[in-house]
This record gives sequence, structure tokens and C-alpha cells, in this order.
Amino acid sequence: VSADHTFATAVSFPRDMVVPHPKCSKGGTAAGLPINTALSYGGLPCVVTVIEALTGVDIQFAGLITFDGVINMSDAVGGVPVCVKGPMIDNYSGINLPAAGTYNLLGVDALAFLRSRHGVGDGSDLGRISSQQVYLSSLVRKLESAGTLSNPLTVYKLASAATSSMQLSSS
Repeated sequence: VSADHTFATAVSFPRDMVVPHPKCSKGGTAAGLPINTALSYGGLPCVVTVIEALTGVDIQFAGLITFDGVINMSDAVGGVPVCVKGPMIDNYSGINLPAAGTYNLLGVDALAFLRSRHGVGDGSDLGRISSQQVYLSSLVRKLESAGTLSNPLTVYKLASAATSSMQLSSS
């Protein structure tokens, strides 16, 4: 987030990207491990340590959202609209968007969209990352739109979903 709070930048790291891992609570120094293994070596703090070592950026706060959290948060805002260029069908994740167009994703459909790798791109995490960026951008636009955050019921549902489904860092 910029110092004047006029813009923010998000960076995606493929979970399967192999990087050196600094020492975490459940494991010693290791090289050549996928980023997502850091979670099992010491939870969210270990993931932060790995990303800090990789980027040289001091991460002051972090959050982890569960699959249930994605479902609950998409429901709390009444769904997240996403636009796809063509069919997106993935029997592994369960997403079934049969044609190009805009779809309002709720619940398990939102999770399936975010998890799909076989229904988009070349079947790798790169296609999935693109879908996740589309979804998150649309979610932010929806939250910024008139009415979403001024509706007390929606704010309550969103806050309840977030607090019950997210793990936040304490430092």
C-alpha cells in the first residue's frame, strides 16, 4: 500500500514455486521446496518468513483464509461477478461455466473457480493465478461499489465470515 494510501499493489507467488526455505519452527533450513510446504513447517509465520527471504520485503501483517472462508465471504457479499472469455469446465474443481460471459459466483462455485487449473490456460498454476486475480479484483470492485459497504447486514455478514474463516498474524 502506498504511503499516501492512493493505491496498492498485489503480487502473486505460485504455491508450487521452488524456493529456499529459512528455518521455521518444525523444520531446519532447506533448499528447493515449494512455497506451500512452508505452511506445514510452521504455519502462517513460516510462510511469511519464506516470502520475506525471497523478496527482501518486510511483511508486517498477514492473513490466511480457508476454503470455507472463500465460500462464506462470497455468499456474504451476494456473489462475485467474473467474466470468462470462453467455457471454463473443470471436473476436478467442479466449475462449470459453459460459455463466455459474466457469472455471479457464490459459495462452492466461487471456490471451484479459484481452485480450477484444468479448466483454464495450460492446466498449470499460472492459469489459476490469473483466475484468482480476476476474482479478487472483482471482489474489491464489489466492496467499493455503492451500497455494498453501506448496507449494515452485508457488512455484518462479511465481518462474520472473515472473523470465522481467517487466521491473522499477531505481529
